[in-house]
Amino acid sequence: MSKKIIESYRKKLAAEDGYIISRGASLRIALCYPNTYSIGMANLGLHTMYELFNAIPDVVCERVFLPDRKELEEYEKSGTPLMSLETQSHVKGFDVVAFSISFETDYLNMARMLQLSGVPVWSAKRSEHHPLIVMGGAASFLNPEPIADFTDVIAVGEGEILAYQLVNSIFENDTKEDILRQLAQIGRGFYVPSFYDVVYNDDGTVFDDLRLERRRAGLPMRSLPRHVRYHLREGQAEARPEQIPGAAIELQQVHPHRTGKSRARVCWGAGWGERGEFFDRTHRIDLDSGETSTWQRAGATQLEPMFVPRPGGTADDDGVLLVPTLSETDETTVVGVVDARSMACLAELRAPQIVPFGFHAAFSPA
Repeated sequence: MSKKIIESYRKKLAAEDGYIISRGASLRIALCYPNTYSIGMANLGLHTMYELFNAIPDVVCERVFLPDRKELEEYEKSGTPLMSLETQSHVKGFDVVAFSISFETDYLNMARMLQLSGVPVWSAKRSEHHPLIVMGGAASFLNPEPIADFTDVIAVGEGEILAYQLVNSIFENDTKEDILRQLAQIGRGFYVPSFYDVVYNDDGTVFDDLRLERRRAGLPMRSLPRHVRYHLREGQAEARPEQIPGAAIELQQVHPHRTGKSRARVCWGAGWGERGEFFDRTHRIDLDSGETSTWQRAGATQLEPMFVPRPGGTADDDGVLLVPTLSETDETTVVGVVDARSMACLAELRAPQIVPFGFHAAFSPA
């Protein structure tokens, strides 16, 4: 183990506030950002997942970054396996190695970090004795296929929700195969590449996904998203799931004052009809009764709604929704202004440009 690397890491920690060092947890997660410390620390998603994992009882999470030039030279010179920032522990000794990847250009860095860790890059060459390799982040929404063969499971969705499902599956199962099978059975949210047989065209693009392994195992071929509220209990490692009734939606929104603070009574999200292949309506769901009401702009795709509370309002649905929509005849995005309680359209505003799918927005009062 190189003293120079340890000193470099401890110097970084000395300049920080709020880092977490905890020992004795049952589940150890190495949260990896496939770029250098200075770039990774500017990523809000990394900070969110670091705080979230460390808030789960009996779980400890430490950060790992791609070594900078001087550190990399020292790693290669000394033969030291890649280490975590907080306790300078070898990454290959963690139970889970979770990569948060925002850009496809960092895919090569993921492979490099696995090599430096002494963990086989190809998932087919790893055994039960190796860490579970997880990939998440914005790149998982775009195109995770280039690194599918490196990864045991890819989290495709919001980490604030999927993290609890991942941890629960790990605590509830004894083998890596059982963990992956349970995650795959959740349906939307987790992609287990080893359960799929993919056919490629000559140019490397995907021709078809046969999903033979899923058929053989009796796993669902396609499932609608489920609404689950997780209850954290003090002193216990597991979060208790509560199934919430209502229409199937994605990209849920709640009143910003409820996020992480108190129980939300209403949520909104993008949905689709029985024959729809993409989002074409906006649902409002009462989280207690499951009662659903809908606004739909005919012939248009409807993206993630943004809730804007009325100044001085206190009720969960006292405000309006701003819903980006786009039809084949629209030259630019049309934003629907919808009453968040009645789901009646109050106005339609034409944006100066097209808002791309995957664009997220959040309301912040002036």
